[in-house]
Amino acid sequence: NALALSLNEGDFGRLFDYFRGYQDIKEGLIRVLHSLSLIEDPTRAFRAARFAARLSFKISKMTLALIDNALKGGFFKNLHPRRVLTELRLIFEEPEALTALERLNDLGLLSIIHPDIKLHKPQRDLLKQVIRVRDWFFLTFGSRSQLFWLVFLLALTENLSQEDLSKIIDNLDSFKKAAKLAFSERPQIEMILNYYRRRLPVGEPKPSEIDKLLSPLSWPSVLFLMAKSPGETLDRAGAAYLSTYRRVKPLCGGADLLALGLPSGPMIQKVLTKLREARLDGEITTLEDERVLAQKYYLELTG
Repeated sequence: NALALSLNEGDFGRLFDYFRGYQDIKEGLIRVLHSLSLIEDPTRAFRAARFAARLSFKISKMTLALIDNALKGGFFKNLHPRRVLTELRLIFEEPEALTALERLNDLGLLSIIHPDIKLHKPQRDLLKQVIRVRDWFFLTFGSRSQLFWLVFLLALTENLSQEDLSKIIDNLDSFKKAAKLAFSERPQIEMILNYYRRRLPVGEPKPSEIDKLLSPLSWPSVLFLMAKSPGETLDRAGAAYLSTYRRVKPLCGGADLLALGLPSGPMIQKVLTKLREARLDGEITTLEDERVLAQKYYLELTG
């Protein structure tokens, strides 16, 4: 907003630059307009880190000093947590999100979210894995999801207690419901990780087992699990589940099973579940295979 171009016929295209903005662009600098800029709105410090990362610019020495003074002066404490989280979400949506987060860490601004949030090596490594999963996700599904930033938040807040997380989630406006679901699934994520560590010496789980493990999770949690997985096996499992397994359905429907003589009721759903598992595991491939298995499984259930 510090640069303007004339739209008048007499001097169309003339640049009005009262604050050296064009020079800053040429020099690759992010600079506040005046010394009280961060006092008026401390969230500008978060935007400085975001734009510096996006454009590969540097933050000017004066601006860095003003950010430090505002932090020491306690001006960030007056910010509503909702505004801070909004800025953080915008950073998560940036292609160079990790670079921006590292800049916030260097400036001491991650502590505004929570005093215990710091980018030590484990957090950096996890965030790098989140970016890898993000790139796969966007490439595979061809669109950017509004909720992928939750995967970043799960990674950044991994070491916080459930009580601290609840306070953060309460300030997430319209995303509160999705965030509550994802954060409530943290124990399940750890359970699945531990299951895989025990299971791998025996052999990789079948597709139906993977589907059963991952289907209760929201997709941000599955993506976070892929980022957290200690090896390629669980990573591949999550990718296969999101891209293929969750879409697999038996060719037979309830009406087909009724036509085969199966009684209506809960039995139909049990047989459909069995057919889907068998199709996932490659045990059946055709409609006739499903009919044969349905009748066989029904007889097993009824004795």
